Amino acid sequence: MPKVILLYLFLFCVGCYLSPKVYSQQIKNNINPESYQIFDQIVGLENTEIYNGTEIIELHRVTRGKNKYFFTDSFVPATVIFDGQPYYNIELNYNFYEDFIILRLDNNIGKNTFKPIQEKVEGFTYGNYQFKNFTSLEPQKLNGYYEVLKENNAVTLLKKHKLSRNSNVEKKVIFYEYEPIPSDYYIEKEGTLSEVNSKSDWLKLYPQQDREIKKYFSKNRKLRKKSFEEFIQNLFNSVAN
Repeated sequence: MPKVILLYLFLFCVGCYLSPKVYSQQIKNNINPESYQIFDQIVGLENTEIYNGTEIIELHRVTRGKNKYFFTDSFVPATVIFDGQPYYNIELNYNFYEDFIILRLDNNIGKNTFKPIQEKVEGFTYGNYQFKNFTSLEPQKLNGYYEVLKENNAVTLLKKHKLSRNSNVEKKVIFYEYEPIPSDYYIEKEGTLSEVNSKSDWLKLYPQQDREIKKYFSKNRKLRKKSFEEFIQNLFNSVAN
């Protein structure tokens, strides 16, 4: 049964013990995050749909400080959208290199760390970071997690984080080092991703704004070298209206 239906049933039962005014406010607010968290605490995350995935087995030794995770070696409390339902304060980390998230949830014997079903994870947020998981894009080779930088009308500016991997041998043991490399930027519209890393990419995507794009690239060469991400975001704000 979908989590939201169970939650309404839960709130109905709770409402029997609350004043009518308090209960009506909960329904009017379209179920706030606190209600979801109370529900998850009572039911137990191990009994919800998100508690389903595959065990994580780390096969490679890594050099300290040069791993493949977004949040170094730690987990952070994030909001995860799984199969259409929100889960709050979920311990999460993101494997940049292999492009999947890892969850760490409590169970009756401690904590369980696993990779949730990729196709059911719609995205996650942590602070100012928002990531969306695309699983049916064209072309399909671009499917995966992207950071949302800007949204404007029906188009979204996305950032694809990238890492390189190198190996070295210390005392006959192979260690891997992961280093950030320049990210790629895309615009998503109606399920299709278009690369926007060069002037020709922008001109192809927005041919009707040819003069404006060329002028922007000409006038903002210093910004492009100093902060390519800021350069791309400003151009997006100007063109994608």
